[in-house]
Amino acid sequence: MLRILRYLKTNLIVLPIIRLAYKLDLFIFKRAVKLQLLLTQKLRLVIRHIDSSARLEGYDDDFDFVINIASLKLLNPEIFSDHPPDFFSNDLSEDVKNVYEKWKSEYLNKKDDVDQLLQNIEKNDEISKIIVSYNLVRNFCANHTKKVMRRNTTYPKLLI
Repeated sequence: MLRILRYLKTNLIVLPIIRLAYKLDLFIFKRAVKLQLLLTQKLRLVIRHIDSSARLEGYDDDFDFVINIASLKLLNPEIFSDHPPDFFSNDLSEDVKNVYEKWKSEYLNKKDDVDQLLQNIEKNDEISKIIVSYNLVRNFCANHTKKVMRRNTTYPKLLI
């Protein structure tokens, strides 16, 4: 009888609560990732709005490419650094390192255009707010993934 009560308590009460907690945690993480993408898009639109030579997206592929590189340089400056910090480059996979090297080489090809665009927009308050918000969301996502990784190594039976 005691075994049946434990079984019922575990399967009808505890496990659904644990599943609900994981679903809520995943929902919050997905929203943070979507917010990060929206902030990137907003930054690109604000850059396009500020620059007087900008046209609508899709009309000038070269300028679109310059805006993409400029937004990457503003949001992820460690990609374009000559000497990135050790903690940044140690944990990256080879695929990610190759992508970062590709972006850096593209930046070096368009360096004059990108730097000129960044000089035109460097003192805008809206851009600085977007960068701060992006970094906060990025920090939340990084902390969340570290927490999940710790949880996976601590409680492997609960994830099944």
